[in-house]
Amino acid sequence: MFLQVNPGKVILALCSDPSLLEVVRGAVRLLAGQHGFGEAETLNLQHAVEQACRIIFREHYAGQRDQILKLCLQTFADRMEIVLEDSGTPAQLDAASPDAFLVARGVDRVMQEQPPEGGNRLTLVKYRSGR
Repeated sequence: MFLQVNPGKVILALCSDPSLLEVVRGAVRLLAGQHGFGEAETLNLQHAVEQACRIIFREHYAGQRDQILKLCLQTFADRMEIVLEDSGTPAQLDAASPDAFLVARGVDRVMQEQPPEGGNRLTLVKYRSGR
């Protein structure tokens, strides 16, 4: 596992082992709390990020626990952005699936892309309430 912390930004690289989701939840909670997100906003964000990680572990990595998932959590004046990058099988999140619903329910924007260098990039954006 790799961790880099800067003011308003946390970068994590971890194995695709679901037991490490506790680390992800903690990072989201810490950064969101430090930057003015309320308890309900923070919980919604935590659930969305955790569900997105679970989808990647299951769909992109087919349950392999030795693959790498990179997360970049960054705060801005009005929002928090979480970028998840994986090198698994290129796939788009099925917007009609219950899993995608759980991700979208916890954030304000979901953006997916497949970078030219390969893999997948999923960006989750949560605005502070009262924006």
